[in-house]
Amino acid sequence: MDRSKEEIDQNIDSGLGASFGPDVNEEGEASLPQIGSLVIGGEEPKDESKLRKLMEQAFSLDDDNDTYLHVSIAKNSVQQAMQLIQLCPEKSWLNIQNDLGQTPLHLASYVNSNEIVMLLIHFGASIELTDKDGKNVFHLCAERGHIESFEAIVRMAYQTDQMQTVFQLLNSRDFEGLTPFYRAVSNKHEKMCQSLCQMKVDVNLYDSKSGNSPLHESVVDSNADLDFIEFLVKDCKLDIDAQNYAGASPLHCASARCDLRSYAKLIELGANENVTDIRGTIPILYGSTDFQKSVAAL
Repeated sequence: MDRSKEEIDQNIDSGLGASFGPDVNEEGEASLPQIGSLVIGGEEPKDESKLRKLMEQAFSLDDDNDTYLHVSIAKNSVQQAMQLIQLCPEKSWLNIQNDLGQTPLHLASYVNSNEIVMLLIHFGASIELTDKDGKNVFHLCAERGHIESFEAIVRMAYQTDQMQTVFQLLNSRDFEGLTPFYRAVSNKHEKMCQSLCQMKVDVNLYDSKSGNSPLHESVVDSNADLDFIEFLVKDCKLDIDAQNYAGASPLHCASARCDLRSYAKLIELGANENVTDIRGTIPILYGSTDFQKSVAAL
């Protein structure tokens, strides 16, 4: 599977950076025009030996360990990608990871191509692999709000008897200590949060680095959305008094930011004003004197 300069006539690159970067819309697409001459109307290949050689070329690696399948998916060449998947002679080739740890399924989830997602899983692509940041396919769907790909993965996992694996992945943390639900909350993807809740994920799983819950994350957001906070508490049933490693609750966080709006909203939703952190401090004492006066005037 070493890259051959003679066989590959152009440098192919998925175009997705360390954090998957911007959506790819560059001109020029990797292509294997020879495939069309070897396959007629979806029938069996006319020349299996030539097709095998062509597939070996297609799944050889460029300098970034991308294959033509990676690039086809990243550049939204759906028909070419689907043809490569169907003709791939080795299931393991569908799980090739590039330098960023991205498999074709990672890329399909990222660009929200549910057709490719379903076909990859149907032909044996693994849903368990993680990229270099420890993100599985559900992390990627969640942070992008890609409901279609998320549902496609779950549907195909059900059909291939992988639901136990799905539940494990949905509650797993990436290398930053975050679950897919946490990622969805961080990006305020309400519909994705709803879909994850329907899958009975543990919505209170905290950031393993700080101990902050998804609700903490929403409160400390510089653009805190009160409606979204209410949605998390009422609809997603997040623990309004969850405490991080320092014992601070979301109410402590709102007070520390002197964020009267978020503080008042949390109180309205039933937050405990007397919960103490590891130093025995109640939330209101985190705020400034003026903030404390404003709270008293509520």
